[in-house]
Amino acid sequence: MPIKLSGTVETLDNVPESYRDRYEQQGDKYYLKEIEFDDPAEFRSKLQKKEKLLTETNAKLGRYSKLQELDDDELDNLLELREMKKQGKPLTTDEKAELERLHKKQADKLAAELNAEREARKADQAQLKRFKLTDPIRAIATSEKVGMFPEDFDLAWAEIGSRFQLVEEEGRKSKIVVLDEDGDETDIKVEDFFIKLYSQQRPKFFKASDSGGSGAAPNHRSKVLDRDLSNLSAVERMKLARRMGNNT
Repeated sequence: MPIKLSGTVETLDNVPESYRDRYEQQGDKYYLKEIEFDDPAEFRSKLQKKEKLLTETNAKLGRYSKLQELDDDELDNLLELREMKKQGKPLTTDEKAELERLHKKQADKLAAELNAEREARKADQAQLKRFKLTDPIRAIATSEKVGMFPEDFDLAWAEIGSRFQLVEEEGRKSKIVVLDEDGDETDIKVEDFFIKLYSQQRPKFFKASDSGGSGAAPNHRSKVLDRDLSNLSAVERMKLARRMGNNT
């Protein structure tokens, strides 16, 4: 609620206490002092100067952020050692040890910050890999055409995750490549890997066809596999045969 102040009063009893200093006594009466108001343009100018000063102050404080870890004694020692170095005075053994300790303390702090940054980067890269590699493969494997049970994908991925690689070339769209057991690239598509190869190794992870038994891979897949083995090189066929034999 706005306060109305009279220009002249005989007593300050009825004037709120916080406003009484705005009056001055002349004789037996009290008169309201002149109140000065800043010009809006001048006020904005003052505000801008204060904001500029605050920005400059924050920038200067940022330069000394590394010293925040030092207590008062350590800071005094550092300044003293700095002054001695400027004057060219040789440092004693204890002074050298103290200087090395302070340097090591700061180096350890910076190393910890760097390691934290590296760990955060690793986490970001893992998240990016999941988006670009794991998620698309999960979508393909659990699609209606391939037929893997969604709840089995994570278990399967623990076994076959190393068989896929995300290839990124500058200026080109990233692609997913299927690798053989030796880590060499193949021409097999991700979808074909699951339909033609993995469904034969782990049929329990896939939905059965109408003509197959429970947990059996769809019958058409073995036919497709036989037909497309001719597209593999002799080395790839040998690797596939050995792998199929190890998983029976």
